[in-house]
Amino acid sequence: MICDICKKNINDDEILEGQINIKYKDKDGIEKEKEKEGKLCISCLEGLSKYMGIPITIVCEEEDDEE
Repeated sequence: MICDICKKNINDDEILEGQINIKYKDKDGIEKEKEKEGKLCISCLEGLSKYMGIPITIVCEEEDDEE
């Protein structure tokens, strides 16, 4: 799969795919949230966490198989 941030082809077991919710505080200290469907590799996730100075929280929701 291709990471939406670095555009590199990453092994499937090293990439997160789904809805990405980022909560952060802007320059004025106001809490904001962004949502996006996408793919993000672990390396980029770590880089974003360090850049933004926030801890990483990953919530995995299993999809229901309706057959």
